[in-house]
Amino acid sequence: MNQEYTAIKNQIDRALEQLIRQDPANPLAEAMAYGISTPGKRIRGVLTVYFCRRLSVPEEQAVPFAVALELIHAYSLVHDDMPEMDNDAYRRGLPTCHKKYGPALALLAGDAILNYSMEYLLSHRSLYRPEPFLRALEALYQAAGSGGMLRGQAMDKIGESHALSLDELFLLHRLKTGALLSAPIEIASALSGTRNENYVNYCRRIGLAFQIKDDLLDVEGSPAVLGKETGRDSEESKSTFVSVMGVNEAKKALAEELEAATAAVSDDPFLCWLAGYIGKREK
Repeated sequence: MNQEYTAIKNQIDRALEQLIRQDPANPLAEAMAYGISTPGKRIRGVLTVYFCRRLSVPEEQAVPFAVALELIHAYSLVHDDMPEMDNDAYRRGLPTCHKKYGPALALLAGDAILNYSMEYLLSHRSLYRPEPFLRALEALYQAAGSGGMLRGQAMDKIGESHALSLDELFLLHRLKTGALLSAPIEIASALSGTRNENYVNYCRRIGLAFQIKDDLLDVEGSPAVLGKETGRDSEESKSTFVSVMGVNEAKKALAEELEAATAAVSDDPFLCWLAGYIGKREK
C-alpha cells in the first residue's frame, strides 16, 4: 500500500473513531457506530484530502469534508445492503447492519448517519470563509442527492425489472458510484476557488473503473477475500457491465478507463498508483 495513502487513511479513520458515541439512552447509537466503523478503503476521503493538498486548501479544512464524505458513503452502504436494495448478509466479512440490528433500526441508523454528516460539517463551519464553505457543501450534497448517487441507485433498482442498455448502464454508474468518487475534486475546487480539469477527468474515469471492477469481482472474486457472497448481481437480476458486455469486454472497458485516468494525471505518481490499485484490487 502506498505510504501517503495509508497516512491519510489513518488520519480519517482516527477522526471517524472520535465520532463513534456509545449512548445507552439513544437506541440508534450502537447501530450508527457499527455502520460508521465497518472497515473500508476510505478512497473518497483520501482523495478529498489529497486534492485539497494539491490545490492549496489547508489540511484543517480538508479533513472535515473528507470525514463527512465517508459518513455519507457509510450510510449509503447500510441502505444498499438492506433486503429492499442489494439484500446482502455480509460486508467486509461482518454481518451487515440490518442483519445485526434488524431492517427498521438499520434504515434509521443510515438516515441518522447521513444527517450527522451535515451536523458534523456545520460544527466546523468556523474554519471556513462562508462562500467557499457553502460551495463545498453544495458540491458534496448534490453528489449524494437525487441528481447524483440516489438517482443512480433508483436507476439500478428499476433496472432489475428489465435489461439496461450499455448507455443506460454507463449513466447509472456515473451517478451511483461515480458521483461520490467525483465529489473529492468538486469539494477541493469549491474550497480552493480553482479547478483542474485533468483531476475532474481522472475522477470520472476511476468512478467507472471502480464499478466495472466491482462487477467483475462479483463474478470472479473470492468470497473469503471479498468478505461477502459473490454472484449476488445475477441473483438480484441486476444489469451489470459483465451481464451487458461479457467478462472479456468488461475487462477491456476497465483497462480503457484506467488508461485514460492515468493519462490525465501522468505527472502525478500518487494518482497513477491509485488507478492501478483500483484495477488490481481483490476486494
